[in-house]
Amino acid sequence: MIKVDERYLIKYLRLSLEDDNINESGSISNQRSLLDDFILKDESLQGMKCLEMADDGYTGSNANRPGLKQIEELLRKNMVGCIIVKDFSRFTRDYIFLGNYLEQILPFLEVRFIAVNDNYDSLYQKTVDMDVQFKSLLNNMYSADISAKVRSGKRQLIKMGKKCSGTCPYGYIKDVTGKYIYSIDEPAADIVRKIFSLTLTGWQNIEIARYLNNNEIPTPYVYKRMSSGKWPKDKDFASFCWNSEKIMLILRNELYKGTLILGRFMSAGIGSGKTIEVPEEEWFRKENAFPAIVSCEDFDKVQLLKPYRKRGKYNAHYMLYGKVKCGCCQRYMYHKPSDSGAEYHSFFCKQPRLRKCDCFAGYIKEKSIMESLTSLLNHQMEVYGTAKASRKRNRQSQRKQLSMLQKKLSLMKGQKIDDYEEYRKQKISKELYLERKERRESEEQGFSMQVQELQLAGTASSAENYFDDICDGDLMELNREVIDRLVDTIWVYDSERIKIKLRYSEEIM
Repeated sequence: MIKVDERYLIKYLRLSLEDDNINESGSISNQRSLLDDFILKDESLQGMKCLEMADDGYTGSNANRPGLKQIEELLRKNMVGCIIVKDFSRFTRDYIFLGNYLEQILPFLEVRFIAVNDNYDSLYQKTVDMDVQFKSLLNNMYSADISAKVRSGKRQLIKMGKKCSGTCPYGYIKDVTGKYIYSIDEPAADIVRKIFSLTLTGWQNIEIARYLNNNEIPTPYVYKRMSSGKWPKDKDFASFCWNSEKIMLILRNELYKGTLILGRFMSAGIGSGKTIEVPEEEWFRKENAFPAIVSCEDFDKVQLLKPYRKRGKYNAHYMLYGKVKCGCCQRYMYHKPSDSGAEYHSFFCKQPRLRKCDCFAGYIKEKSIMESLTSLLNHQMEVYGTAKASRKRNRQSQRKQLSMLQKKLSLMKGQKIDDYEEYRKQKISKELYLERKERRESEEQGFSMQVQELQLAGTASSAENYFDDICDGDLMELNREVIDRLVDTIWVYDSERIKIKLRYSEEIM
């Protein structure tokens, strides 16, 4: 166990957006000053190496925070000696989560926890008293109450036609004049107009996507990052390409005809981080709320050309799901089922249909991959079976060798004792005793290594143990469970060349 003074002192700071709006007393800088003052006054903390973890803009009811995750990682490595926070609510507002840390995790790891404003120090308070439990419960209730109030306030602002988020849709920027919510971003707006124009001339979505990719037009995500200066100049954005879905999202978006739509989604619950779609009758809609990029007539024509279609549910139950990737672009390949039967199901990479690239542009039959996979696994079964039979033949010989070596080790320990007794009774000199001791320890170490090697040689690998569970040494019958356990990735380069990476290939071979 590492001593406490050899581990880190973690200063943890947290500020949520709601806290920042209420007052400035709990700001990150003020929390830092408070903790620094406390550390200076406590002599037991001054000699510790200090690390600071901060989560700025994260709610305390959600445990999925970057700073908190870093602390958990350090705790797993036994590198934390003390955690200090302003109060319990900065660490978490979930009283069950807090209680688990204070009563179970931190005492087990011998980590000191200090909440300055709550006058709590686990070094002096070995049990969590009623005051701590009551405060953490109040923090949890406060988090739920303030979350409900913020959500209610935002819904009221939406009903008044005021936008609550700070993001702008592709093709628009914030209007600095204050007359509208958005003003047109001409470079991006030209791309939007081009997409509508090509659609009206009869182009399909995938043709438009291919045109934009071939002309190196950045996607909305890349354009936004580049415009804000957050996109590395040396990073290639070619891997972020346009596709049919991105084109359809633009063609369906009523924002481009000047219609403001708010309140389409709402939080799924306190601290969940997920959203749910709101019924359409509860949306806020305002026509001509800002300048339109395309006319209402063109927008309506496009909707007639692109009728809404209910998408079928994607089949994720085929045996090679999540295993087949393109050997060039490293992306997952699309599974294309056939109405003619399972033997005509195939895989293909979508990238050659979207842009110029070196990816395989054809189709590879699922049946061909399964045949190759079955052949490989059955070969591995033969290798495993041969190794297992050989180990069975050698097992009796190994047991005899192991028994002999263990007897030698036991005899050697007795000889070491006899040597010491002779030296103690002054029958042999000190030099002779040390010489015998060194020789016997060297021989003992050699015998011990041989024992370990024999024990290891007689142990079956995890892959072989699993093979015993799924088959009896005959030809293997593939199913989803077998593929999940044995196959890592299948890389496809063309219809004649694939590479199969097995999870236990090193153990089996």
